[in-house]
Amino acid sequence: MYAIPYILVIRLHRLALDARRRDRTWRYYGYSLAAGLLAGLLTSVALLVAWAMWQVGWWPLAILMLVLFALPPLQPVMMRHVLAPLGLVRTAFWAGHFVSSDDSDAYGLTCAAWAYALKPSPEGELWITARREKRVPLGDSEIIVTALMATGRGDADTARQLMRSTAEMVENHPLVREVAGEWLAVDAVARGAWAELHADAIAARWPASSLTFLLEGIAARKVDAKRAPGSAELRVRWLLAPHRRATARLLANPTTPGTGTVT
Repeated sequence: MYAIPYILVIRLHRLALDARRRDRTWRYYGYSLAAGLLAGLLTSVALLVAWAMWQVGWWPLAILMLVLFALPPLQPVMMRHVLAPLGLVRTAFWAGHFVSSDDSDAYGLTCAAWAYALKPSPEGELWITARREKRVPLGDSEIIVTALMATGRGDADTARQLMRSTAEMVENHPLVREVAGEWLAVDAVARGAWAELHADAIAARWPASSLTFLLEGIAARKVDAKRAPGSAELRVRWLLAPHRRATARLLANPTTPGTGTVT
């Protein structure tokens, strides 16, 4: 009975995140705010209940509470700032596994490959490969996992081609494709391929993470698109996105004169 409101909040949080991935209009900001507020609420309640359980000696239930209710809203932050940079392949897999209820291994493997890409190791590659080969038939998640592993070996060209090959596939894992879309956005920025990034944004080829959404806005300014976001909107996108220190230099000079007009 007491768990019903909490389960409802979890559902609303996931709906907000799913809606944010589909929408690149002003609603994106509302969805982001709703997802953030619900994530904070979920985490606070879970930590409070887990602490109370620990105090009365119910530590197994306290751990279960943290895994089931605190981990999902915290997983994106943990993945981006802790698990991936440290190359914790197996931990990243299980953290991602508990977040998604729809083919959880697909997102778990993507998180593992993301960790491998940032800090590759022979053991991590063997572990991911063994789990990937058990998944048949080949789908978008397996291809994107392979692409991320290619980045760990320094082969960005292969990674780019593999990720883009999944764009028209019938199988669609939004969480997995959001990771791919962010990688492609960052890769386009690194190559100065602003028109390519803007074309992806206009076509909404990939679900937009907050970082992707920021980079898409900067790309629109770089190519002088008619509906490019203004400075104030770009600042809001920057505040919503991670890695603000790294992206601040892009925000300082978002326009490139003489690039032509793109609608």
